[in-house]
Amino acid sequence: MDDKEFFNGLARTRGAYKVYPDREYSRIFAASGITAEAKGLSVLDAGCGSGAFSGFLAGMGFAVTGLDISDEMIALAKANITNVRFLAGDIFRAPLPESSFDIVFCGGVLHHVPGRLRECALEFRRVLKPGGRVYFFEPYAFSLNSLLWYKLLSLDRTSGEAALAPEKVAAEFTAAGFGKMSWSRVDGIEHLHGGEASLTGRSVAALRGFVSRHLIPNTYFTGHMDKL
Repeated sequence: MDDKEFFNGLARTRGAYKVYPDREYSRIFAASGITAEAKGLSVLDAGCGSGAFSGFLAGMGFAVTGLDISDEMIALAKANITNVRFLAGDIFRAPLPESSFDIVFCGGVLHHVPGRLRECALEFRRVLKPGGRVYFFEPYAFSLNSLLWYKLLSLDRTSGEAALAPEKVAAEFTAAGFGKMSWSRVDGIEHLHGGEASLTGRSVAALRGFVSRHLIPNTYFTGHMDKL
């Protein structure tokens, strides 16, 4: 199953969704540093799904465009969020002109395409204005929590999905024309659910929630890089 089919199926079975409680979105944005950016800047939410990050970014005062490969996710986003422009399209071939955004925000997307990071970086660089910046938020590869949920108990995930090493992201984006990455770990983010479609997958997601809250906290990283 390819990513478009996977997320179209999720849109049909689960509808619009959030991966994290509202308070965690606020913590993610604060940790990334995007809250210090000037309001009114143009932001591309790359891989926006049904628009959770997009809606928060628009509420922060940014001019937001959400892009996702799933046309059914985009339909949900349009139906629920009115202050964001949403487009269906591939993040590797975005239906957007060159140098059209101040910021690209990419929240929980790159780990779905770990083998295509440089392609992604090149396209982000293309749509960013000179001096533009890309922000990331991704599961951190070097943690016990990620080992459990991305290696040992990985169910109902997109093809090739894997937690990421910040150094790998930095290397691929630097090779594509970005500057040095500034990043930090973000521990203990509460996770609601992801793309679990089967009963087994949902059961594992519930187990993940319990373990992550009480035993082994989720570990993510956030970072940013400037277009050179």
